Amino acid sequence: MKMKHSKPVGLVAALALGYLFAPGFALAQGGGGGGDDRGRIAHEFYIRVTPETNIADLIADLEAEYPGVVVVRRDDVRHLFVVRFPAEVDGVPIDDDVAELEFVNDPRVIDVDYHREFSTPIPVTQSFFLREQEPAFDGQEQSLPLGLVPAHLIAQGAGVTVAVIDTGVWPHPRLASVLLPGYNLMTGQPGAVDDGVGDRVGHGTLVAGLVHLVAPQAMILPLKVMGGDGMGTSFDIEQGIYRAIDARVDVINLSLTIAETDVGIERALSAAATAGIVVVAAMGNGGDPEPRDYPAIDPTVIAVAAVTNAGALASFTNWGEAVALCAPGVSLVGPFSGAVAPMEAGPFLRTDGTSLSSPLVAGAAALIRSRAHGASPARVRTLLRSTATNIAAMNPGAAGGYGAGMLNVGAVMAGTCASDFDASGSVDPDDLADFISAYFIASPAADADGSGTVDPDDLADFISRYFSADPCG
Repeated sequence: MKMKHSKPVGLVAALALGYLFAPGFALAQGGGGGGDDRGRIAHEFYIRVTPETNIADLIADLEAEYPGVVVVRRDDVRHLFVVRFPAEVDGVPIDDDVAELEFVNDPRVIDVDYHREFSTPIPVTQSFFLREQEPAFDGQEQSLPLGLVPAHLIAQGAGVTVAVIDTGVWPHPRLASVLLPGYNLMTGQPGAVDDGVGDRVGHGTLVAGLVHLVAPQAMILPLKVMGGDGMGTSFDIEQGIYRAIDARVDVINLSLTIAETDVGIERALSAAATAGIVVVAAMGNGGDPEPRDYPAIDPTVIAVAAVTNAGALASFTNWGEAVALCAPGVSLVGPFSGAVAPMEAGPFLRTDGTSLSSPLVAGAAALIRSRAHGASPARVRTLLRSTATNIAAMNPGAAGGYGAGMLNVGAVMAGTCASDFDASGSVDPDDLADFISAYFIASPAADADGSGTVDPDDLADFISRYFSADPCG
């Protein structure tokens, strides 16, 4: 049985600077972690059981020794459960390490780990907080050194869905047309984006807005894993990833970090990779050259560090060998939640953070997928890295710590071709065969015309283009 021991966790929305909008509220800099058990939810354990296990029988067996033990979260499809023990029995406190052994020694349990919460534990007020208006947001298409203008002449993300696993997304006027009905993993209930997935922190709305800046026609699926206090649990993140897999999204953005590898999230990321989903994650804001922040260090994830527009590593960003590439993350403007700040006070926010760098790359991945629907996650990573801008001269003391360089969306899209289904770099019979295979299983990748459905028009469109004089047109 695979056993995970206690680990320090502080899962946070990965903004570099916090900002105060209402009395008593602050979204904070990445923090947590250390050598202790911060983040552990007392008396709660995450377990995966064998498929034939009846969870009621397992709980009944535990009840004999620990009256009051209950299942508080569950995923019956994947045999995942969060079990809570009582704080004491007959006046005697229960030691969590002793309770954990109940699972370690039970052959019905495959994995066990402490259930942990994540939060924004270190409030940091924003010394240069700025409210902005719409022109400041739109102007970034030209002002950011990403080549967005030429990229948008080639593709804008039609037919692609990006899951934003975050605090939820408020239906900002600039986002309302691309928001799909979201889901609140904390309550296990579907809901409209204005209430059921209401963004009471503002972080998810900023993130979604920057995906939209890069891929303005991509649909956004908001999956809420953090509440109004900026807190959530590792189980919710895992369930958010599975929800995105079930929704058959193309890209997942994770602008959040946890101090060390989590067995449940690790398994979910592996499932996402198997499903062909591109996962992009923020490196975090600790300024650490050897970070352990998860999920960015997971090998299936495209890890993104923050740089200035000139290409210098941002002072707050984590960096190091895990970085795939960098993207701007200093003084960016994005739409903000009207649930936190009244719209008349300024519907956009200027701020910093690797949380903002990650969705720029997620948006670029969406553009690639909209142009080369069959591009694998590995191929998307290769395209992003091989076209990145060299920033070695701007970072002489960080060799090997900034990945392939800075995101260059214009260069990425210039190297794509509408008939190169697998983004291999050439149009060949494999592209036609792969498209037809995708078409007959109704894969979203076969939505050649970006209509949102796979139908005979897609087959006709792809074949016509493939055999035309200009297959890349």
